[in-house]
Amino acid sequence: MPTTVYDNFRMKEIVVADAPPSAEMPPVSLGQSVLWYADGRRSSAPRAAKCIQVNDSTIAVVVESPDRYGQLFHGVRHLDDPLFEKDPAAGRHDGGWDYADAPVYHDSLGPLEARVEELEVKLAAMAQELGYCDPSSSEPNQEVSDG
Repeated sequence: MPTTVYDNFRMKEIVVADAPPSAEMPPVSLGQSVLWYADGRRSSAPRAAKCIQVNDSTIAVVVESPDRYGQLFHGVRHLDDPLFEKDPAAGRHDGGWDYADAPVYHDSLGPLEARVEELEVKLAAMAQELGYCDPSSSEPNQEVSDG
């Protein structure tokens, strides 16, 4: 069954012939603050937005901008919408939304978090080897002198 969506780039409604049936959109209220992701992926940096219209499977948002008036996007789907799985480029023009209190994920943090864990393990091993601390406690075993 064809689905009609609003294409923000072309500023008109278009028919998407093979769009998968959308899952039920999570509840959202008019005026609710949401996070808007420009490319429809959680790994991108979110921007603050307000919901100004609620449809069956999409919302319209005004994305806040410090340098100009807000930018309006129609046809914004929730990030868990099955359309994004079928067509990752689906959010290219309208983006995607999530709740403002949802955790924010960035792909670039994964390697940094792994490196921090690795360094913490090495630091603990070095401190234990030097006899600076008991492995079961964070309290030092001996005084460290400056000279």
